[in-house]
Amino acid sequence: MIISDATNLRMLKACGAEIVRHANGAFWAIFDNGYLGIPAADIDVEERGPRLTCRTSDVIALRKDAALEVCNATYRLARAEPDGTGMTVLVLRE
Repeated sequence: MIISDATNLRMLKACGAEIVRHANGAFWAIFDNGYLGIPAADIDVEERGPRLTCRTSDVIALRKDAALEVCNATYRLARAEPDGTGMTVLVLRE
């Protein structure tokens, strides 16, 4: 089920979203720099790394390696993981 963009934006802001800036504008996202599990064959590989949770509509045009500025730091987009509900997790690299 896709939730409306307006509802997703209210949810992001209510959960402490930050403004993320990029070459073509800005969007709201929740920044996280914690545990990230990556399934590899029959085991999970643990990784710690920065990521953003945001609205899919805000980041649909972003490409791999795009520079994103959040919390006074610049990261590069490693990959986008849309979840089918109108939200996407952007996995970043420093």
